[in-house]
Amino acid sequence: MARWSRLGLRYQARWPLQLIFTPEVIAKYNVLFRFLLLLKRVQLELQRQWAAQSQWAQNRRLMPVWVLRSRMAFFTDTLQYFIQLDVLDLQFHRLCDAIRGSDGHGGSRDFEQIRAAHEAYLGALLSQCFLSTPMVGGIVRHILELCLQFCQATVCLGPKIGWWW
Repeated sequence: MARWSRLGLRYQARWPLQLIFTPEVIAKYNVLFRFLLLLKRVQLELQRQWAAQSQWAQNRRLMPVWVLRSRMAFFTDTLQYFIQLDVLDLQFHRLCDAIRGSDGHGGSRDFEQIRAAHEAYLGALLSQCFLSTPMVGGIVRHILELCLQFCQATVCLGPKIGWWW
């Protein structure tokens, strides 16, 4: 997990974009990027587990493991769907509308208004992805990391109980 958490984005903006994409803004995008990457990794690992566990779904002894994986997948799928549609997509459209201007024809915005719209956009993304509140964001990240640990544990235990592919 530690290697993935160090992955980030680097961007060398040229004038005038370096006035918008400052090192602080890039750092915020990296926080968001790492969170979205973690969420997608967990989602994919849980789907892999489903494929493996579907072979032993009839084994009643292992049904609690199946149920737990299913609940974890529900949580991550719901969170990912919420973030994709209700946060990223919505906030991007709001940013585009703010840049175009309230009349929709554009041309009436100056640089400071665009910079302010971008700051509001990025702030809304971080807030609505639970990343601006350390306690809540930490809990969500911890849940996702527990899901990964579950997947890793089932990979290790699978051959021992005879259900791993």
